[in-house]
Amino acid sequence: WLAALELSHWNSIASVLLLFVLGFWIYRFRHVDLWLLFGVTAIGARLWTYHGLYDDMLIIVPIIALLRNLKAVSKGSSPSSYAQFLLVGSIFVMLVPARLFFVWPVPWPHLYAVSHLFFWLLLLLYLLSAAYREGGPNSSGARALGDAQREWIEDK
Repeated sequence: WLAALELSHWNSIASVLLLFVLGFWIYRFRHVDLWLLFGVTAIGARLWTYHGLYDDMLIIVPIIALLRNLKAVSKGSSPSSYAQFLLVGSIFVMLVPARLFFVWPVPWPHLYAVSHLFFWLLLLLYLLSAAYREGGPNSSGARALGDAQREWIEDK
């Protein structure tokens, strides 16, 4: 993206900055459900630097994190339609074969790339907000643990 804006000399600085922000965020929210951390890290890794199309498989991790969070939230109430839309939309855009990216006429490859980025960023925002809800600034480390981790501690 920086090369497209003719700012490729900022690549190294942007990479270090992104990794620093991700590391700080992981440290800050280290007590939340591990799958939320995995999901945010996977999206950060996918957006970090250039990858091949096969690296879209990294997005399966945030989809699993979203599904786990959706199931945990829906135990007490009905799941949000935003999260359901995000889950269905993310799975749908990931099922579009990547090889069509190379054979479709001109407007479609751009829509393909934008739709992926759109859902990745929405996934990122959802996982960040879920982590904030689970382990926000006013919560202690014990309250911020995920359900499975709490059950494990109670069993011991």
